[in-house]
Order: sequence, then C-alpha cells, then structure tokens
Amino acid sequence: MIRKLAPGLLLLVVAVAIPFGSAKAVEPSGAAERSIGDRLREFQQQTRSLRGQFQQQIIESNGLVDDEPRSGEFWVERPNKIRW
Repeated sequence: MIRKLAPGLLLLVVAVAIPFGSAKAVEPSGAAERSIGDRLREFQQQTRSLRGQFQQQIIESNGLVDDEPRSGEFWVERPNKIRW
C-alpha cells in the first residue's frame, strides 16, 4: 500500500528510525551547537529513501499487555511515498 505521506509523518518515521537504522548520520561541524530539530530536518532533506523493520506491542489503558507482538517492514521514498 502506497499513500501520500505528510511531511510531519516522514519526520516522525526518520526520528524513530535513526537510532535503529543503518542510515548514515549527518554530522556537520558544530553539530553539538545545533538543535536536534535542525539536525533532524537536515537529515530528512538529504534522505531520498529509508527502509526498516519494526516491532510493536500494544499496552491497553488499564496496563494489560497484548500477548501477540506485531512486526513488519516499512519503506519511505521521496517524494511523499510510504509502504508498510
């Protein structure tokens, strides 16, 4: 399923995927002085595609944990495409 992807959702996917993916991080000089938002925006602008795997587990509002974890893969490609 391919859908149009709002820029905010792409930013969220990238933010979640950065620690787990094999994507090359952008480390410009003076990166420590720049906000994480600026660094994330720069990474998003330079990224043309992104692929990853995810696993999720549902926790109900009463604290009960769903026994069946769910997993899958996702692909993001610019401009405005996502598949999962």
